[in-house]
Amino acid sequence: MTISYNLDISSSSSWSFMKIVFRWKGSIWKSVLTELCIWTVFYYIVFCFYRFLLDANQQRDFALLANHVDSKLEYIPLTFMLGFFVTIVVDRWKNIFANIGFVDNAAFFVSSYVRGTMKRPK
Repeated sequence: MTISYNLDISSSSSWSFMKIVFRWKGSIWKSVLTELCIWTVFYYIVFCFYRFLLDANQQRDFALLANHVDSKLEYIPLTFMLGFFVTIVVDRWKNIFANIGFVDNAAFFVSSYVRGTMKRPK
């Protein structure tokens, strides 16, 4: 479903930009709100665990572990990750294209029942 923003952007003002950004129907916020909330909750769980449950030595060990994991991320190149993403997108596109109903057979079947010799009715 396409959402029309023509009425909202017809007047040039700073408020019209804010109306478009925070519009719920058809907005980017609607699609990322759940994921944003999940990431925020997990962040605060780790934050509270680190700040309130670990002592100084455990915090140091946790920081060393976090730095070690961060350094290992360099071994996974971005092109490798993008390759997986592109593969998923192309496979999804091919599945959508394969499932599109082609009307050729149905059109030939219907045109065989149209009487007359003129090409226009057929």
